[in-house]
Amino acid sequence: MTMRASLALPGVFAPVRIKQKLVVDGGLVSNLPVELARAMGADIIIAVNVGTPLAKEHELNSAIDVTKQMLQILTEQNVQRSIKDLRKSDVLIAPELSGTSFLDFGLYQQTIKAGEIATNKMAAQLSALRVPDEQYAVFEYQRSNAGQTARNTADKLPLAKIEVEGPRYINPQALIAQTGLKEGQVLSQEQIRQASGKLYGRGDIDNIETVISDEDGKRNVLIKPSESNSSRNRLRVGLELTSDFADENRFGLSVLHIASSLNSYGAELRTFARIGSQRELGSQFWQPLASGSPWYVAPSLEYNGSSLDLYQEGRKALRVGVRGTQGTLVFGRQLDNWGTIEAGVSRGFGKVDILLPAVANQDSLRYYSTTRFLRFRLDTLDSLANPSRGYLVTSSWEQTPAQNPGERSQAQSQIDALSAFRLGDWAGHLYGEWSRSERGGAPNPLGGFLRLSGTANNSLAGDATAFGRFVIARKIGSLPTTIGGAIRTGFSLEAGNSYGNDQALRLSSLKQAASAFVSVETRFGPLFFGAGATRGNGSSLYLFLGPIW
Repeated sequence: MTMRASLALPGVFAPVRIKQKLVVDGGLVSNLPVELARAMGADIIIAVNVGTPLAKEHELNSAIDVTKQMLQILTEQNVQRSIKDLRKSDVLIAPELSGTSFLDFGLYQQTIKAGEIATNKMAAQLSALRVPDEQYAVFEYQRSNAGQTARNTADKLPLAKIEVEGPRYINPQALIAQTGLKEGQVLSQEQIRQASGKLYGRGDIDNIETVISDEDGKRNVLIKPSESNSSRNRLRVGLELTSDFADENRFGLSVLHIASSLNSYGAELRTFARIGSQRELGSQFWQPLASGSPWYVAPSLEYNGSSLDLYQEGRKALRVGVRGTQGTLVFGRQLDNWGTIEAGVSRGFGKVDILLPAVANQDSLRYYSTTRFLRFRLDTLDSLANPSRGYLVTSSWEQTPAQNPGERSQAQSQIDALSAFRLGDWAGHLYGEWSRSERGGAPNPLGGFLRLSGTANNSLAGDATAFGRFVIARKIGSLPTTIGGAIRTGFSLEAGNSYGNDQALRLSSLKQAASAFVSVETRFGPLFFGAGATRGNGSSLYLFLGPIW
């Protein structure tokens, strides 16, 4: 709890209440608390000064840089006062941290190394304070067992009352249900704070204060959430650019608006619009079946229009324009904070026109369809664009009844899985995908960046597809926080192919591809610039910019 309170920077992390006192980071008052340690009875103090040296004038390039400099000036003043209070018997370790600020979380390896170097320089003074191993082992055993006994006897208590105070629009009962806390549960304070921390995942809460009080052997919990200024109306705008520097060039401007807490059950209205190479307008009304219930219904209506290239034996045969309108009704359940399962039905109609090659007096092909579906999704990734931990698994089954007598219904099934990992400075993922259709093409054709790189986009279609890839990247730099984030370089190894229902999947038939890329985190989403090639099938350059929603 002390470590969490030390992270409570005003305006960044919520303060922590300890023994009815609201505690925040003490850096501005006493960043090197020598006096406090002395008052607590320390005879000899080992102090570590991790303050950052003041930046030079030419390094102050933004308002954020100036703000950091101001905080460092205030902090450095009290640090110098504390250093003067050190005695000759005390030990001061001062790592060289020039060029590193308190916001540079990604430079942890560099700062750890600086700490090791500074500590080794003081090895002689530290060795003089060492006690025999046997004596320290006895001390550590007594300390750890005393703490464990206290935790076992006093930390876990039954919950007597759970309350929520403060929200103007969000139903308090919905928040309690989402924490999973229930009266009668026997929980520790840390377990309670972890449960209330789940509310940050809603996206409409800025800070959460959890007040825990014990009385007569029972525990009362008061949760004080602070709704964000945009808690009821959230707007996201994204720019999308895609190019293979040949004949596949697309752009788009996307807008997503979410209206939250529309009723006491916590309904949301989600509206999405896109203009550019693909035109889309849609709205979904997401309605929980009770306050805080994981069950929901979600009717939606959408219109879309775009052009598609159709391929035959890997060669472009037609370009068609597709316009359609679709209504969907979904019944689903949220699986805690890691997944969903849905069942639904959709009804759509539209038309298809041949754009290239041009055909005189060509009538539009009109279609009507009804589709029943089941969907499952598991998502624990830390990032969709550049994941380093977690999993993503999606599975779906769809069935479209036959439109004419004697025809078979069309059924499609798909499963894909992604597992993220980190290896030292490198991070990446393993991904596998399988899809099949009993009549018509499989749902996701292959081709394009990271989907057999070097092969034309969506050019490999069949009754079934199988695909896998290995992607790994390393951080090589970062943009200023005002315009973006990490800069990475990496590569991919890919294999896959499409098949007819009468063809067997064989490893020897898989197409092999690879790519190398540079990715940059920007305010508009991830930016990728890469080059890829499929063995025996050419190569291509890629540029991709777009939001991950």
